[in-house]
Amino acid sequence: RTVEPKITKSGKPFGILVIEDFTGSTELVMWGESFVPARDKGFLEAGKIIRCKASIQVDDRTDSRRLTGYEVDELKPRIAVKNDKGPVQLTLWTSRHSEHDLQDIRHIISGYPGNVAVQMHFQNSFGKRCTVELSELYQVKRSDELLQALDKWIED
Repeated sequence: RTVEPKITKSGKPFGILVIEDFTGSTELVMWGESFVPARDKGFLEAGKIIRCKASIQVDDRTDSRRLTGYEVDELKPRIAVKNDKGPVQLTLWTSRHSEHDLQDIRHIISGYPGNVAVQMHFQNSFGKRCTVELSELYQVKRSDELLQALDKWIED
């Protein structure tokens, strides 16, 4: 994503952010009351992961959507919850995860052979969920290092 600071004709700062996800990218306008505090707190620096609320308006001339952002917060990396009992549980969303994630998971867990089961929960955007317990070949030895490596698939 990119951040382009600008100044209104009346001299007030605002910013245009280009945000992206797996479906593409779009521009989000942030007016001064949201842009300045977020900028000053360092939330808009490269590499930061943020959460912001946005209002969506339809442009009558072009039928495209315009986003106006507000309430910007930095998302801190999650620390894996240490669960010393039961299987290691991973969640993959069909809308944002792919076969590449499965390959990454297999590569990670193959480095921690052990006797703790691994369960994978597959969730789609309609709320349907399927749980699969992996074969004994993929059981792991639970460790902080393993949980950290799998953190992006562990839900709190």
